[in-house]
Amino acid sequence: MLEFNNCPYRNAPYMGPHSEWVVDLYQKYFGDKTDGFLVEIGVGCVLDWQRMGTPKMLDWDNDEIIRGESHTLELLENGWTGIYIESIHELIDNELDPLLKKILPEEQYNNIKMVKCGASDKKEVVRIYNQESLESSEDSTVDVIVPYNYQGRKLLCDATSTILEDNDCPSDIDFMLIDVEGFEVNVLNGLDFSKHLPKLMLIEISNTPFQTINSMICDRYDFIHHDGLNAMFVHKDFSKE
Repeated sequence: MLEFNNCPYRNAPYMGPHSEWVVDLYQKYFGDKTDGFLVEIGVGCVLDWQRMGTPKMLDWDNDEIIRGESHTLELLENGWTGIYIESIHELIDNELDPLLKKILPEEQYNNIKMVKCGASDKKEVVRIYNQESLESSEDSTVDVIVPYNYQGRKLLCDATSTILEDNDCPSDIDFMLIDVEGFEVNVLNGLDFSKHLPKLMLIEISNTPFQTINSMICDRYDFIHHDGLNAMFVHKDFSKE
């Protein structure tokens, strides 16, 4: 079976992608699969800033580093590879990239793609107003990056499947996580299922209603479970029910 031993929130009494029911579904659908492929859209923080203090650009040789609550990182530690798509540059440069270098063998780290971009239904300029949350902007100029000062920042988005194609994503994706604070409809509309077909999808539903997400994909996916924050769906051809 897949091993999940490194998440510090394993027994935490709250919801999220670290919840035990998610791990149970990983193990149910993937068993001991160690060559899976994942895509995470909207990576967010992978460090525990509540315990580390105010977000800042870190000195990884001297600063205290406390790992946060991502289960996809544990899939990588089980041998998986994948693509991470994140619109806030610092979350890749200052957190995800150095953490992956620390926890993965060099050969495996080199197989992980990290993309500083926003996923949407088309190429467009958007404004970040709350972490991964995006809204359309008529201005076509992308702002200069100021570390961890992302509110109001503008950036270029592209269609989800275009980003995946540009980064050599296989057509068969074992697991996709979408956590984009209300931009889920755009991300799903930009996903061409004839080109990229996730077997299992975990989608945040705290800002985009579950009914909306389910109605968009119900012809291809069966709903499995949700905890009020995230919902899991399985492709009908992969379902074990």
